[in-house]
Amino acid sequence: MTRTLTLTTALVAATALAAPALAQESEIETFEAPIVGTEGSQIGTLALRGGPNGVVGTITIEEGGLPGGWHAAHFHHVGDCSDAPEFQASQGHITSEGAMHGYLHPQGPEAGDLANFYAGTNGAAIAEVATSLLTFDGDQALFDDDGSALVVHEGRDDHVTQPIGGAGSRLACAVIERQ
Repeated sequence: MTRTLTLTTALVAATALAAPALAQESEIETFEAPIVGTEGSQIGTLALRGGPNGVVGTITIEEGGLPGGWHAAHFHHVGDCSDAPEFQASQGHITSEGAMHGYLHPQGPEAGDLANFYAGTNGAAIAEVATSLLTFDGDQALFDDDGSALVVHEGRDDHVTQPIGGAGSRLACAVIERQ
């Protein structure tokens, strides 16, 4: 009897302790999209996890996908990568009211600003990016009416120069929209 009572108490306690963790885990939404290069073919994958306070993503670029070196990545306003190789249909960076581009700018950053990442000499890269200025839904949302895009630039972002930190042309793009 004592053994049964102890086991029952342990199971109830374990369930009660696990419930908050499960509730938190259920608030996390995931999303995955192909990253296309200037020739319009897939060169990698964007995997995003969104919660109530921001978005964390993994950019994975296949071997030969990018030139070796530093690259800027930004979230852009429109989920449209159909105009390779320019990717201008994605429009500009997602902005925050009154903010300027760049983490180092006194009035920055914009909501779409992300850290630079490095591609090896073989053109492959893997990077984790994060922002607390955007969420999947809400006022500053990646999944708004026209979606958004992740755009990878040819060079690194200096996080000060307007409007794109001197990052250069667009080399890759991923559409972020719900199907």
